[in-house]
Amino acid sequence: PTISPFLLPRVMPDLRRDYPKLRLYLTEDLTENLLSRLDSGELDLLLLALPYDCGSAETTVLFEDRFSVVCRRTDPLAASARLSPARLPVQSLLLLGDGHCLRSHALAACGHASPQRSGPFAATSLFTLIQMVANGLGITLAPQLALDAGILKGTGLAVRPLRGAGLHRDIGLAWRRGTRRRDEFEILGAAIARHAPL
Repeated sequence: PTISPFLLPRVMPDLRRDYPKLRLYLTEDLTENLLSRLDSGELDLLLLALPYDCGSAETTVLFEDRFSVVCRRTDPLAASARLSPARLPVQSLLLLGDGHCLRSHALAACGHASPQRSGPFAATSLFTLIQMVANGLGITLAPQLALDAGILKGTGLAVRPLRGAGLHRDIGLAWRRGTRRRDEFEILGAAIARHAPL
């Protein structure tokens, strides 16, 4: 849910043009549920955010998706061009609910690897988080994929990049180890990687 709404609209037109016979049946769910369906053979391939414990599945990283802070323009954080994670008021950080890997990736980017609740609210989508920030409930971290897709359109919110190494999640693919379709999956991965955020 934190990747496909932002990446697939950019990827799918090229895939349809370059591979007109390709039929992708898409489903969206939490990573844990998708991995279970991959393991059972119900799904062939996953597009997911890493790092994540994918068990016996084989993974490959396609590109990095950097985090930026999203806040109101009146927030003191908006006065800085780039922010250090140490400056973020963790008590004001709005996150997705438990089960969303973006939650753990955002906490790790801030130096809080444990899945503790850092604020009184959690959301089920990035769109909801952005509206919560727009209504003055706190700040959030947004991945570049969502920012490039225009998730802030009409909100008037400020975006400030985070300064430092490792302040990103990796976007990658996962498939069952030993599959005979690995070459196909790598071709698809290369096509997706061409749409990486700049």
